[in-house]
Amino acid sequence: MRTPYGDDCIAFEKNGRMSKLVMDQARGSWQRSVCHSLLRDGYVIGYQATGDSLKGKAKKYQSKYEASLHNLMHRINRTMQNESEYCLVHDRVGPKGAYGYYIMMVE
Repeated sequence: MRTPYGDDCIAFEKNGRMSKLVMDQARGSWQRSVCHSLLRDGYVIGYQATGDSLKGKAKKYQSKYEASLHNLMHRINRTMQNESEYCLVHDRVGPKGAYGYYIMMVE
């Protein structure tokens, strides 16, 4: 698979070992939906981590969601490095160089 920016990334089956490793790092429903997007697509774009932009009252708390995303991705990356041959990269992922995270093999 590829990110919208064109880098190679890796997606995982819903019920596989890596899926469990990633999902175990989520705390709360928003982080679980971010994990689903990451596993399904192999990447998440920071400003729309769940596949959609924040709407309504949630937009007031955008900085909290950004911190939550960063903390979740830090936990996922640490787990991947310790228990698999994959890692999480924070780099340009989306259109027009939007930053986010994607999964790749450790080199």
